[in-house]
Amino acid sequence: MSHFASGMISAVSNLSDGPAPTFVSASANGYGTSASMPSGWSVGDLLMIFATGYKLDTSCTGHNTPAGWTELGNWTNKYSTLYMSRTKVFYRIAQSGDSTVSLSVPGGETGYNSIMMAFRGVNTASPFEAMETLNNQSAAATIPYAQITTLGINRVAVQAISSWNPGGVYSTPYAGWTELFDTQNAIGTAVDMRTFASAGLTSAGSQTRTGSYDWGRMAFAIKPAPA
Repeated sequence: MSHFASGMISAVSNLSDGPAPTFVSASANGYGTSASMPSGWSVGDLLMIFATGYKLDTSCTGHNTPAGWTELGNWTNKYSTLYMSRTKVFYRIAQSGDSTVSLSVPGGETGYNSIMMAFRGVNTASPFEAMETLNNQSAAATIPYAQITTLGINRVAVQAISSWNPGGVYSTPYAGWTELFDTQNAIGTAVDMRTFASAGLTSAGSQTRTGSYDWGRMAFAIKPAPA
């Protein structure tokens, strides 16, 4: 089900959208509770943290929102009553002095990872639109991307997919999509992107994974800065 999250997300297109945002870089933070800054970041970039926590039951709460950041959304991956992971996405507009972010995991999770990414040329007043989340999907090795409806030109669609089992992650993005990150550290998380020049329903496609495991995902569009 598609919906718009609260915060800096707008359902109204800017009539003078500029060039599509560009991906700067990502930092891999592995099995740890901090997220380091991606290389090449600059003040005014959109920073995003994708953080996943794993627990040996079904009460996984995931990471707390770091101070100065906003939670964009979260989703879960549950295998029976035995295992559960929760992935959360946090964002902020980069400011002077930004540095490594401490990520607390309050629920007793025994596995976790995080990825921080930077995007440039983003509408800093209203970065996102057309968000969709999907929880606790049955085991599969081929996972369909969400088709979201963008409201203007030059949107960067992002598909983030995770699993409670790290063995099911190493993935192949669909033709026309670019994989930004793929980790099997502690929990599996992969992030793909594609730029869509025109407004409307994004194209169909599927990510192919190395194994068949339960999964969840989040999809959203990043808006360009005004021209």
